[in-house]
Amino acid sequence: MDGEIMASISELNEVVSGALNEDYSTVAQYSRRLIDAGFLPKSKGRAIADARVGDVIKLLVAVGARPKLADTARIVEEYLSLTRDGVPETAPEKLRETTFERMLYTLLMVIAPHGKLKPEFENRRHRERKLTYEINLTWPEILVYENGHIVEAFKNEGLPGHWNGDHKRTFSFSANLFDKFDDFNFQIEELFWETFPDEPDLSLIK
Repeated sequence: MDGEIMASISELNEVVSGALNEDYSTVAQYSRRLIDAGFLPKSKGRAIADARVGDVIKLLVAVGARPKLADTARIVEEYLSLTRDGVPETAPEKLRETTFERMLYTLLMVIAPHGKLKPEFENRRHRERKLTYEINLTWPEILVYENGHIVEAFKNEGLPGHWNGDHKRTFSFSANLFDKFDDFNFQIEELFWETFPDEPDLSLIK
């Protein structure tokens, strides 16, 4: 995290390609669809767009879910806006955490500079590293596992609890995959302030 140069979208594509062992051209196609939809930043003239920390999650889900190219933006939006199972839509927004916010928390915890987190959050970092995210490709549902057990579930409230005879297909990744993005300069301290304003002292950073 010591670098001063922000990573470009092209570099993000390259790292996602390596992390998921996916062909670069395939990743680039999904990336382009997200750019066209406004989900990833677009370069303007000679000004190359910088990758933002949330872009990691958007592209990771797009490539992992492998939708038809035309459906990329819709699928990413649908999966990353899922809310925690059992929390009603009428609950305060603060309690209606989305999968995007949950994954962002894990990503930030994993790549936060060592020695910079407050002591009480170092234990949380250790726990976050144990997590595995399972994305259900049959219909929108994301499960969070710890040591092989489901600890959190995100799904559409109205979805049925069976597969209608469909074979359940999933894409899973360990939180440790986020280590691949440790060298990206994401202005981490500012992001903690913006992302977790209700944490003690308004920051997880010392």
